[in-house]
Amino acid sequence: MVRKNFYTNKIISILCTTVLILLISTFSKVSYACDDVSGTTTISSDCSSAFSITGSNANITLSATVSSANMSLTNSGTNSSLTITSSGSLISTNGGIVIANTVAGKSFDLISNAGTISGTYFTIRNQKTITTLTNTGTITATEGNAAVLNQSSATITTFTNSGTISAPSGSGINNTATITTLTNTGTITSSGTDISNFAGTMVTLNNSQGKNGDDPLRLERFSTNYNIIINSTSDYGQLLLTNVENGTSTNFGIHSSSTLACETYSNVIDGVASGEIGSAKTGTFGDYSWTLSETSSGSETWDLTVTGSVSTCNTFTSPFLDSDSLAIVDGQINGIFNNTLNTVQTIHSRMGYIRMKEKNLSNQNIQLAYNGNNKEIRNIIKLVDSSKMLNLEDEYLSNIGFWSEGSIDLGKISGDSSSSSKINIR
Repeated sequence: MVRKNFYTNKIISILCTTVLILLISTFSKVSYACDDVSGTTTISSDCSSAFSITGSNANITLSATVSSANMSLTNSGTNSSLTITSSGSLISTNGGIVIANTVAGKSFDLISNAGTISGTYFTIRNQKTITTLTNTGTITATEGNAAVLNQSSATITTFTNSGTISAPSGSGINNTATITTLTNTGTITSSGTDISNFAGTMVTLNNSQGKNGDDPLRLERFSTNYNIIINSTSDYGQLLLTNVENGTSTNFGIHSSSTLACETYSNVIDGVASGEIGSAKTGTFGDYSWTLSETSSGSETWDLTVTGSVSTCNTFTSPFLDSDSLAIVDGQINGIFNNTLNTVQTIHSRMGYIRMKEKNLSNQNIQLAYNGNNKEIRNIIKLVDSSKMLNLEDEYLSNIGFWSEGSIDLGKISGDSSSSSKINIR
């Protein structure tokens, strides 16, 4: 009986554990609907349904995952702010629009994404006003069209991307309205056109995408102003125009954040005819000067050449490249050569005449080494190492004589009187 009860209790325990596991598994898969948000709110728990931002001056932070087949966040508030942290995500697996700013009279002050915003067609659709749109994370349209669509007289005042904006077809950004300033230091990509601006207005485009390892940024139709961002000689913006509307042009410049070197930056613009770039193809940037020039006439490919002073560029220009400098240097060299030649010829002539004879006498019979018995002179000679005296047998210059003229006065001054000996040399 005891043994039977033991097995019965064991079976009951196993069944209870199994049921508990099933219940936990079931409830863990329950999807919770997202509530509409307003005011200052942080969404830190996962949910899965469409929801709205309401009220005025809402400040919403998303640090959780909001995901569903037709997930859509609609802005129904005024001056709303939405911040998605690196751990936050808005994902629609089957819906067209993830963030919709389409309600009349409503606006976003800020959309800041450090996480993931992913939809199928138009991931962010703006038909009103977004003052600041910043992406340091990922915005993607998985089935094409556009990751960011700006349309219907809408405005994005400041658009900054240092992350990734992508669509497999269509365009990464499709602008048919107005973007005041777009600064791209990340990657914008699509198998179609990276940025379509054909039916819109883009006042200023700043770009570093291109030579940093990405493909050049492909733009359909000019922005009014284009500023290249140069980070180094191997990391700088390259722009490829895929469709240029007749009669349009762009003004070229260098972005203020750039770091320059005296270098030629190749293929900074491609697909642009000479008349499609504004008249200012030269300029200055701090202590540097720059020139934008076509690689060859009609090539529609442009290089940027940066120059500066010797101190700025740490370079030296040879004077031999300048005819005036070359003439000055040549004259100085000839003058030095002629003076040297005249001096050597004079010395050579004198040395040929003045030569050593026997007994320390010169050609003029002048005694060149003293071997006499004058006591005072011998005392002077003693002050000098005797090895320094001329020796006709050992002296290497035995065939060279020395000539001079003058006098040597030897004497002693005591009080008002003096006594002296005098040697005259002629």
